[in-house]
Amino acid sequence: MTFVCLGNPGKKYKKTRHNFGRLFGEYLIDRLAGSRVKRNKFGEVFKLENNWEVVFLNCYMNESGKCLKKIIDNQSLAIDHLFLVHDDLDLPFGQFKIQFGRGAAGHHGVESVIEALGTKEFWRVRLGIGRPPGGIEPEGYVLMPFADKEMRQLPQIFSAVLQQLQNSL
Repeated sequence: MTFVCLGNPGKKYKKTRHNFGRLFGEYLIDRLAGSRVKRNKFGEVFKLENNWEVVFLNCYMNESGKCLKKIIDNQSLAIDHLFLVHDDLDLPFGQFKIQFGRGAAGHHGVESVIEALGTKEFWRVRLGIGRPPGGIEPEGYVLMPFADKEMRQLPQIFSAVLQQLQNSL
């Protein structure tokens, strides 16, 4: 299985809601003893002890599809067991869904991947960040850092996602 963990590169975005997918990838690498096996200008690939792979793209969210397509073409990654991991405004914070073959539902990173791959026939791990409070636009909300309380809850959320993945696959 290959987990493509969406997020924006750089320290500025590290703990933002838009980087929920990337934070999950870091959790997998720490939890399942991952080490980097490939790196190029488009991203990095880590191999985990259970032979899963974690991919971080070296581009901004809205360009995710272009970078992923380059990595797939240049490094022969199979998309038949691809899991796209990303933040989701439509799920309350802490909830998640693992689904196959779904549309982008307005998520520009997912739209980019669907367009670049020419298919939506891949798995999505949707990590809920909830709707923004009144007066805050979604575009700004996703770039806001998680609150300290939320950051402390991430390991528990990630553990639940990992457990469901291990039980269902």
